[in-house]
Amino acid sequence: MKNSKLYLGLGIFFTALIILIREWETLAHLNTIFFGNYFDALKNYYTLLYHVKWDESYFTFEGMNYPYYEHVLFTDNQPLIANFLKFLYDLGIPVEYITLGITNSLLFIGMVLATWFNYRCLEKLSVLPWLSMVAAVGLTFLSPQTDRINGHFALSYSFIIPLLLYQGLLFLEKPDFKRSLIIGILTVSVSFIHAYYLGFALLIYGCLFLINLIGQRVSLKKALLHFALQVIGSLVIVEGIMALTDSVKDRPSYPWSPFLTNFNLHGVFFPVGKPLGSWIGRNFGMPPVEWESIGYIGMATTLFFFASVLALLVMIFGRRIKSHPFVKGGAQKHFLVLTTFLALVTPALFTALANNEWTYMHMGPIRQFRSIGRFNWVVFSSLNFIFFGWLSGVIQKKKAFITIPLTIVVFAFFINDIYWNCEKPFHENHEHPLLTEGSKAQAEMRNTLQGIDVIIPMPYFHIGSESFVYERGGGEHYLNTMSVSYACGIPITAVMLSRTSLEQTLDNLTYMAFPVTKPEYFEYLKEKSIAVLIKNGEDFKLQEQLILNSTTDVLFEGDGFSIKKLDLNALSSNYTDYKSQHAFGEESLKKGIVFKDYESNTDKSYFGEGALKVKPEAPREVDSFIIPDSLVGAEVKIGVWAYLYEQSKAIEAADIKFINANNEELGSEFFSLRDNLTALDGFWGYSERTVRIHPQTTKIHIVFRENGLYPSPTYIDGLNLSVLEP
Repeated sequence: MKNSKLYLGLGIFFTALIILIREWETLAHLNTIFFGNYFDALKNYYTLLYHVKWDESYFTFEGMNYPYYEHVLFTDNQPLIANFLKFLYDLGIPVEYITLGITNSLLFIGMVLATWFNYRCLEKLSVLPWLSMVAAVGLTFLSPQTDRINGHFALSYSFIIPLLLYQGLLFLEKPDFKRSLIIGILTVSVSFIHAYYLGFALLIYGCLFLINLIGQRVSLKKALLHFALQVIGSLVIVEGIMALTDSVKDRPSYPWSPFLTNFNLHGVFFPVGKPLGSWIGRNFGMPPVEWESIGYIGMATTLFFFASVLALLVMIFGRRIKSHPFVKGGAQKHFLVLTTFLALVTPALFTALANNEWTYMHMGPIRQFRSIGRFNWVVFSSLNFIFFGWLSGVIQKKKAFITIPLTIVVFAFFINDIYWNCEKPFHENHEHPLLTEGSKAQAEMRNTLQGIDVIIPMPYFHIGSESFVYERGGGEHYLNTMSVSYACGIPITAVMLSRTSLEQTLDNLTYMAFPVTKPEYFEYLKEKSIAVLIKNGEDFKLQEQLILNSTTDVLFEGDGFSIKKLDLNALSSNYTDYKSQHAFGEESLKKGIVFKDYESNTDKSYFGEGALKVKPEAPREVDSFIIPDSLVGAEVKIGVWAYLYEQSKAIEAADIKFINANNEELGSEFFSLRDNLTALDGFWGYSERTVRIHPQTTKIHIVFRENGLYPSPTYIDGLNLSVLEP
């Protein structure tokens, strides 16, 4: 199209200019500024920086989860990018000094690329060059993925979805095997930036396959061959790489929060958090929208969509459907329409299925897409491309009495939406000297901890196994721990990753938080020099005090934390005292008022032979205690051993119900196994809850709640009730 390259160049220029104006101060300090301070943002920086400089393997991340480590795909460190930089580092190129700057700059380069691919997609739809330029730039800054620049860096690349769509449009223009091979390589590549891009690619290229079949553009045999190259082959390669490089077999496949980020249709069409959205919400009411479901497409495109749906219904009844803008046009438009439709329907269907226990249990690997609302981002691109294609067609008809007011209204909505999306900064700027390569603080810390092999943070934290979430210390503690780890290249025992092995999780939590006896784990540390990073002013738990009491030399004293040397011999000796004074064995538990040891015929047991197998129906009454009058009003502890080496068993919960002589419920107390975990021994965990017995209570019932995530039997042993000493 005439002047197409000129307008594309102008679009790139305007995007770059806007970034330059908005981010001038940031761009001048890309190599020393961090866009996030805590949690996901911090973890994403740390795992990438550490992998490039310190890891020995391209597929293993050695910074956390010592001594087991973790596969890079579960660190959120953008493995494709991290491993490219690591390859350069291994060649002797000192990229560690610019890795932070490269990571930050890619977020802005991604916006420029988004403008490029937005324009190219619109160009394929024969949109007027000047309109393509305006839309390409505007969609770049309206993209819901800009919200991720402050934390989920891999998800902030708003060019990837337009790139995937553009390859589909090119294929429909010329369906050859070379293009299919490119699509296959692209699908594999984006999978190793973030796993959700694989999901987007599968949906988009699944639509491409259907368009090929429906439109009979190629024979069935060729369509299947193209699909094999684009999708099946990509899946085989990704799964093959994981099979060869990941030895863990017990990752949780039942996410603990599948209902946390449900798809919300109004997340696509409603300006959440914007003035217009707030006004509508106040005056007309609007259900809450999960953050992950926000994929607002803009008011003009929203009005176009609903008007088009209404027109479609009218045309169906009037038998004029072929003239509808969704129907008329070539294969490229049909591809975008089908992609939009399935990107709306698939998450809605997922949500409906996930909210049914039986179907959720049989959904297979797609359970992992718990943040299904992110598929709204595909709708954002595909539906906006359709809208601007339609608008261009209206403008080209040159009916001024329609074109001029329509264009003014569209641009007014478009500019308003972009303004409110960009009104606040996309990120916050922070400085972390220990994470900044070449800083004085980093050099001093490296010298201070010279000879140290492992760091144990106190309090210990373990976030990422799905079933177990042990959050201790808070964001500043995580920052200090990861900063010291990167500065010195020393692994930590703590975890802030994704889907960590259940066995490794139980091991680490046993050793660091809930031991019954001296753990064999410390065999790993016999020949190691160990430091304990201690958060100042923390209220430490029993096991944490045990480790702290075994520290000797102070290696570092600073604001917010200190570092001490750990004496393993002292720790071993202290464990003997710990075992005798705070035992959780059978004899200790029997000292309570009531101790119930179950000998059912099961293959699992903690005390003696067998355990009580609690069926998955809900509610599941486990057992009951008869309460004598002398205990009414007293504080008691109720404890139970449960088998936790099974998916989602750690999030089991029970109700402690107080019953009177008439068998009426007087009240109840919630009893979470995970939140009240006191000890771990192998795959068994002891949870204990303190409650006060209600007046008139004659009996206590222990009733397990339904676990919709994984409704398998629960095995319990050693149910105990004891009275707190006055």
